[in-house]
Order: sequence, then structure tokens, then C-alpha cells
Amino acid sequence: MTRIVLRRFGSDETRQQLAALLNDSVSADFAEAVHRETEGNPFFVEEVLKALIEQGSVGRKSGEWTRGEVADLVIPQSVKEAIGSRLDRVSSGCNEILRAAAVVGKTFTFEEVVAAVGSENEEALLDALDEATAAQLLVAERGEASRSLTTRSARCSTKSIRRRRLHRRTAGGARKSSRSDARRRRDARSSLY
Repeated sequence: MTRIVLRRFGSDETRQQLAALLNDSVSADFAEAVHRETEGNPFFVEEVLKALIEQGSVGRKSGEWTRGEVADLVIPQSVKEAIGSRLDRVSSGCNEILRAAAVVGKTFTFEEVVAAVGSENEEALLDALDEATAAQLLVAERGEASRSLTTRSARCSTKSIRRRRLHRRTAGGARKSSRSDARRRRDARSSLY
């Protein structure tokens, strides 16, 4: 594993990051307000922006990003508060799954989360994973979910997990059917003797 150390951004770099995240220009006063609260921590800048969007303080109108007056913005004071406010907006089932995922580790498979929560209702579990992915609290890649609060978009959804599970169930059903047929043939042969 390679670690990349990110230094804190200056005010101008924070503005550039915000502009890149929004794919739009950002005013100097807004960038300065975010920079002041985040101290230029790139991770925190992104989480604060997500929290402001979810609060409705920053939003899209007529295809453009808008916001209220900088003085009126309620900017989270810590990463924990920014993430906490985002977690408050998802269901309790989603929060339960995220807690289980945190215990499992940074990356995990669907089966590991099923084992961690002991869920008999895999559909509800998949719905919670979809909700977490939509809220950008999880990123699903190649059938594994990775607990990630730093990514901007989900690269795939749990639909692939649902599809694999359906294939697994189908294959399991075919194996059971095949064993039953073999058992019936064996029983039929033994009854002939």
C-alpha cells in the first residue's frame, strides 16, 4: 500500500478544489469561509461541501450552483460533525449497516456484512447498502464495498451484488435439484434389486 500525504491547502487551492468538486466557479468569500473552517484539509473541504449541499445551503437552481450569504452559512466545525450530519440523513437501517461495515474493515464483501449483521433479510441489507452508496458514504467496486468518505461518486451499485446473489441462488438450486434427481435414480435402482 502506498500512502500519499496531502498537505493543507491555501485559500486559493481550497477555492480550486471547491470549483473542481462543483464543476463551476466559486466566489473568493465562499472559498475563504470554507478554508477558514477546514484549515485547508482537502478531506474536510469535501465533507463540508457535501454537508452544505445536504443541508440545502448550497444547491442547484436552473442548472447553476447557488448559495445563501456566506455569513448565514452553517459550516460544520469538525470532520466528525460534517460526517455526523450526513449520517443523520440516512435511515437507521443504513446506519446499522455502516456501523457493521466499520467493524468488518475498510473493504468488505457483501457476505461479510451479512455475517456481521446476521441479516436474514438480504433485500433490506441491499437496500441499506444502496442508500449508503447513494449518500456517498460507501463506494462499491467489483462486487466489494469499500467504506469511503473521500470519494465523489459511486463507481457501481449493489445491483451487481444482487445479480451475483441471484446467480448463486440459481446455481445452488440447480445443485440441490441435481442431487435430488441423483438420489431418486439411486433409490429407484436400489429398489430394483
